[in-house]
Amino acid sequence: MHVALEVYENWICTKEELIKWGEEVKTKAQMAYMGFGEYHSGSWCRFCRANGICKAQADQQISAVEDFKGLSENNSLLTPEQMSEALKKGENLVNWYESLKQQALDKLLSGIEIPDYKLVEGRSARTWKDQDKALEALEAGGIEHAVIYDSVPKTLAQLEKLIGVAKFKELVGDFIIKPQGKPTLVSASDKREEFNSAVADFATVANV
Repeated sequence: MHVALEVYENWICTKEELIKWGEEVKTKAQMAYMGFGEYHSGSWCRFCRANGICKAQADQQISAVEDFKGLSENNSLLTPEQMSEALKKGENLVNWYESLKQQALDKLLSGIEIPDYKLVEGRSARTWKDQDKALEALEAGGIEHAVIYDSVPKTLAQLEKLIGVAKFKELVGDFIIKPQGKPTLVSASDKREEFNSAVADFATVANV
């Protein structure tokens, strides 16, 4: 029996190899749960309950900050290669810092003090206590219905769902376009097709 698992790529193993791997992972997981074993921080930290407050993780991220100091030793501007290195380190730093902030927020909410930090009330938007009664009061006060309510068409997706894909395409398929998405920075290992700026430029011209 062979089992194929896909994460970033395919790999094949026998049933026996999978069971052996599972037992090894189980043993390490039990050790980690009890606080034993070696600490190795990485992308897998996001699954850990100690994400953001693990000392090994913090040590690695703080040392990464020191690494930034040597990126532009002989030049005031980063080279493309140095930009690549900074992007990789920076992404991990941002993710770790957000986890750290959430951990600090949770501790403050539970009554544990964090030196030099406190909780404050965030921004809040006004809302109706009873919207129906409020709008009825406006109309009763002489405010016209057209002033209170907007008449807007349903979205493309909503109409397609209501009408049915086939009928929708038959009636208005010729009126639908799908513009090219905005360029987004990702790792070179991402499986999506690389952005083509020339295609985007021509798409803009075609829609004029």
